[in-house]
Amino acid sequence: MDASSMKSDLILNNRATPPQFRAFILSFFLLFVSACTTTYPVNPPLTKIEHDGDSYTIQNSRRDIGNRNEALVLLAFSGGGTRAAAFSYGVLEELSETSIGDADNSNYISDEIDVITAVSGGSFTAAYFGLYGDRIFEDYEQKFLRRNVQEYGDNAPPNQSGEECQGVAFHFVEVNFSSHPDPEEQDYLKQLPTSFVLNDEAVDRLIAAGRLVLRSNEEYQQLLAGAN
Repeated sequence: MDASSMKSDLILNNRATPPQFRAFILSFFLLFVSACTTTYPVNPPLTKIEHDGDSYTIQNSRRDIGNRNEALVLLAFSGGGTRAAAFSYGVLEELSETSIGDADNSNYISDEIDVITAVSGGSFTAAYFGLYGDRIFEDYEQKFLRRNVQEYGDNAPPNQSGEECQGVAFHFVEVNFSSHPDPEEQDYLKQLPTSFVLNDEAVDRLIAAGRLVLRSNEEYQQLLAGAN
């Protein structure tokens, strides 16, 4: 199974929003625009939850995606324009070059990713990876990170179209600009604008920072040690 098809079953990838959730959003929106001047019916409580093959669950997101099923990898990318997109890409790039498992049964950590959640700038990286898998490492920099996306956006034409967890070790790996070991580089990264246009030097330093802070993270190293 190739990387693209493997990633196609991620939760983030082209899943229709559940009807219950759409109903909730609509109810909330109508309540908001009415400025609380009207009443609304209370949704009846759920009496049964169906866990069928199409339900929106983590179990279904892991079907047939080709990983070892020994690690549950969840990623959360924050927002902030190209700055966030490049930083999260650097994290992904480091994961794609780090393997876990023994010599006879190993996978790159990027192949073990089960779910990605993201907002704003980080969602570009997450969506591209969800759609195209490892192709992100071939053309994402040129197609997105090193382009003036803000200019394109301003001038774009209108769109036409419990028990199971026994023996599991949990690792919460948090990386951010403050995790960088160089205080001067921290200051440089933090002062970058969150617009969708950055020069090549800024993109290079963000990618390098994403890789370095992940590689230097103690909890991440513990995760690797336990997986090998």
